[in-house]
Amino acid sequence: MSGIRLASRVILLDGFATTEHGLVVKDVGRVGDAINAQVTALDGRISDWAAWDDTYQFMVDHDHGCIDTNLPEGSTATLAGSPGSRRSTCWSRRSTRGP
Repeated sequence: MSGIRLASRVILLDGFATTEHGLVVKDVGRVGDAINAQVTALDGRISDWAAWDDTYQFMVDHDHGCIDTNLPEGSTATLAGSPGSRRSTCWSRRSTRGP
């Protein structure tokens, strides 16, 4: 009787361990997918906010590095002055290409 018990226990424990391992691997994969999705979402926001940081800095010091980095040649843009500024427009460029 104890031989049957021992064999059953080994078979059952091995089966449970295999099943549990498969579930853990699946859950770890889901966690990795969730993290990758968050990284992708944050990457878009970081790029957006970085451009705004450059624009704010341009409004402070009028360094044209912001223009060169964020507004490619041929684009149309106007950077308007902040409230209380003496100038209403800090920089403007109109596209020379057609629509």
